[in-house]
Amino acid sequence: MHRLPPMQVSRSAGAAVALPDGRVCVAGGRNTRCPSADGEHASVEFCNLPSDWQTASASEFWHQAAPMMKPRSSFAMAYFKVRVIATGGGPKGQRAELFSPPDADHPFGQWTLTTFFSNLNSCTSLVICNDRLFAVGGE
Repeated sequence: MHRLPPMQVSRSAGAAVALPDGRVCVAGGRNTRCPSADGEHASVEFCNLPSDWQTASASEFWHQAAPMMKPRSSFAMAYFKVRVIATGGGPKGQRAELFSPPDADHPFGQWTLTTFFSNLNSCTSLVICNDRLFAVGGE
């Protein structure tokens, strides 16, 4: 296991997902320097893991992406059919969000709210099997 450089935003209880092109996307969580209920993040950072990533400083390693539409912590993310889906995370997480990763047309990516799911909550996990996305568990 390797430890990546510190992110631009201090966070815990966020979620991360690896994209097929080598980028890693980290989103949400709680501000570890402000553990109050309003310390949830909507912020998103991503990196590309170049061969020399171990020599990169934190300021050149992590890049800002468009923030989620809702702050979330203790939620799940998965890469599914060319998008990242974020779901769960307590009462605010009952709507899933889809993220189109950064590209030439949208350099910060773009989030879209999806359908309301009353049974998605904290600690839900996402798993992909046979080209289908399943939400598992949760509180």
